[in-house]
Amino acid sequence: MTSHHIHVFCDSSERAYGAVAYLRGESDGGIRTNFVMARSKVAPKKELSMPRLELCAALVGAKLLEFIKNELTLTITEMHLWSDSKMAVFRKLSLQGPKENWPQIPDLSDSADCSPEIRKTAFCGIVDVAEQSKINDCRTYDELMTYLSTRLDGAAPHMLEREGWVIIQRESFAEELSALKSGKNVDRTSRINQLDPIIDEDTGLMCVGGRLNNAQLLQEQKTPVILEPKHPIIKLIIKKTDENLHHPGTERLLAELRRRVWILRGREVIRGIQRQC
Repeated sequence: MTSHHIHVFCDSSERAYGAVAYLRGESDGGIRTNFVMARSKVAPKKELSMPRLELCAALVGAKLLEFIKNELTLTITEMHLWSDSKMAVFRKLSLQGPKENWPQIPDLSDSADCSPEIRKTAFCGIVDVAEQSKINDCRTYDELMTYLSTRLDGAAPHMLEREGWVIIQRESFAEELSALKSGKNVDRTSRINQLDPIIDEDTGLMCVGGRLNNAQLLQEQKTPVILEPKHPIIKLIIKKTDENLHHPGTERLLAELRRRVWILRGREVIRGIQRQC
């Protein structure tokens, strides 16, 4: 790639606000756009105006851009923050992040267009979506990481692993994620209801909740990421961990995995995979 651009898009609704980031790479072979990460928050119980919520979304976007810039090992040639709110862009000077990252607009300080009710669409784009068939073709965990690295060009290893978790949850727990991100509880009939799931504000991943938050443990051990056992990525994760630990017993492998992730019916799944080794 001859150049890399980061584009962060911010938006809000009455119930939530957030931002999503994409990496745009240019080369002689053309242009590629890849999803990097996203962050969202539930709107406060105290009712806020839409302009203020748009500003909250813009602040999340500015923080997200700063985080990605520090994490990526690539040389970023351009960074852009986008909002469809004139008010948010007008107030860009008071937000985090260099003002040159925000799109330039005419001075609205003396304009009737500064009305909080006026919104103008600034950008619309298409991004690549992971193909399930490509994931299914990965025979080892290393092959999976290689595939994900093509989607997140230059991302650190822990971000590639996290992207795998994102894919699993997006494809397996769509309803639960939607409910939690809207500030609701998961349905009582959900398989994960007893885990008291919560959304990690930093990663956007769904994690185990409950009283472990009060334990003297590392944060990732208090709230392991919830994963679906039938997803093809799970088998690769278990096999890789099993190899790294030189094929221990089921309980040892399960304990190691639960330091970071909570695989539903984990013990049963591990035993099934170990029998195939």
